[in-house]
Amino acid sequence: MGQVYRTLKVEIPWRLVEERPDVLDLATRMYLAVEEYTKRPLKEVTGQEEPRLTAEKLDRLLTPDRQGLAHRIIEEVFPKYGLGKALVGYAKFLWRDVAFFRTVLLDVQLRVENEKDVSRAVFVDLKSGILRLRKTGIASFAIPLKKNNVAWIRRRLEEGAELKLASLGVEVQRGRELPLAPAYPGGLLCR
Repeated sequence: MGQVYRTLKVEIPWRLVEERPDVLDLATRMYLAVEEYTKRPLKEVTGQEEPRLTAEKLDRLLTPDRQGLAHRIIEEVFPKYGLGKALVGYAKFLWRDVAFFRTVLLDVQLRVENEKDVSRAVFVDLKSGILRLRKTGIASFAIPLKKNNVAWIRRRLEEGAELKLASLGVEVQRGRELPLAPAYPGGLLCR
């Protein structure tokens, strides 16, 4: 039986975006790089420009023998969008998931009590209620977590979940772009 993932989206406050336009710029560049990357291996595999694939079909196409092709495309595409070594590394390590979820997935650490910070790209500190994003090519920044977000994460932990991945994305709502903090298509991915 497949694993179940649940996602929490944490929106970046507009005040932070206004003060730090590099945050929205980074999220946009990551989005564009992933879109270009995803189309290329799928076009080479299917022969179609923009194939409409079910999750099951996509799963069958993204086989381990295509890793070399994916790495080559990532190394070519990501630098075009100004994405540095760390983001290329994350994408190459999770090449299959990048194509599947259409987002750059980042490594993440969760601090529930007093665990030592091991310097992951995304640091979620439940004790202080802060989410910190770093190691992405821009100066790190922190987002305060809402109490209901902290409660949601704690409930998932009580169910036996683990915080697995995070991503930075941009979502369009009511005609304007909303940047999202680390998440799956903009949020935190728990398994």
